[in-house]
Amino acid sequence: MQNFYVVPGDGTSQLQVNADETTDIRYTYMTHGLFTVYLGAIDDQGNDNNISITVRIEKQIIWSDDSTATPRDMNIDTTPDCECEPPEFIQIKSTVENPQNFPFGGNQVTVTWHLNDPEEEEQGTHTEIIGDEQDASWNYDQYNVMKGIWILSVTIDQGEDNIDVNHDVTIKYLAEESEANPLPVGEE
Repeated sequence: MQNFYVVPGDGTSQLQVNADETTDIRYTYMTHGLFTVYLGAIDDQGNDNNISITVRIEKQIIWSDDSTATPRDMNIDTTPDCECEPPEFIQIKSTVENPQNFPFGGNQVTVTWHLNDPEEEEQGTHTEIIGDEQDASWNYDQYNVMKGIWILSVTIDQGEDNIDVNHDVTIKYLAEESEANPLPVGEE
């Protein structure tokens, strides 16, 4: 019997299939990082041959807090689940909406976004005045990312309307993954 196998590089045990039945091995990563993956085959005599490749897994988080006067903080865990460097950067695309507040209508609000690193040092901030039934966005890339829990928060500095907060955060890594189809075609 011949077998194909994959060692995902995230601490998961080797995944193996009978080569006579399938050549397809599927695996879903539950976290982010640059993983060293081993792809291999074992022949009928037990000979084992493998190669290593690097797989890049980035993480996107869609987060929201609706109709609130005290928005919750968003935790962003930048610790990869591999023995690798921390992410290259955190990409933030955030929108705050000041929806119409019934029954009397609303007022403008002043909001501030804050991004704090795991040592609680503020690394990014942005303030906007948002009119009734309007929205404002903050797009920000944070480089020099240390491992740990980063906090993205929105505060209402002026105004009493409830707001809707929508964050789209991606933890991104250097593009150092192996090329697609690393095995030479037609060689034995």
